[in-house]
Amino acid sequence: MADDQQQFGQAPAPQPWGPPPQGPAGYPPTGYPPAGYPPAGYPPQFPAPGAGIAPPTLQTSFEYGGFWIRGAANYIDFSALYFATILLAITVVGLIVVPFLWLGYFPFFWSRGQTPGQRICGLRLVRERDGMPIDAGMAILRFVVVIGEVILSVFLIGILAFIWPAFESRKRAWHDIAAGTVLIHAQLYSR
Repeated sequence: MADDQQQFGQAPAPQPWGPPPQGPAGYPPTGYPPAGYPPAGYPPQFPAPGAGIAPPTLQTSFEYGGFWIRGAANYIDFSALYFATILLAITVVGLIVVPFLWLGYFPFFWSRGQTPGQRICGLRLVRERDGMPIDAGMAILRFVVVIGEVILSVFLIGILAFIWPAFESRKRAWHDIAAGTVLIHAQLYSR
């Protein structure tokens, strides 16, 4: 019977998952594919790798750490450093450790996201461009610029660097601008 249908120009019924039927001269017959073929959802469509995944960005809803909260965090950090210096100054070995403590305290904690003072004040240090934690290189660059600002404070220019967050829209000091960082309130930090 299948031969009779092909002989009279009628195509055999298509098989749901097989190759398309062949009409005269190897072309699919007219009316092919039939309605409802292929079944809905076949073949499955997969997104291209990385499609639909937006790159992380710094949300504009973050609340930046302003001048006074930054000052409070710095006060706590420097108080801790002075207290540790007094305790270490009792011994000769402590006197050797003190310069390393002062030079390493801020870069060490900044590379981990926040100093103890910033933690107490609810601040977190992140990259400006995407809101992700900073790395050790950015922490060291930020610290080197801070040292430069302290040195320039003798000429009053450096003092402007430290009060800059009071006037800048994203509450960044010059060392933040140089390193590409911002201080945000940690409770709004979701990463």
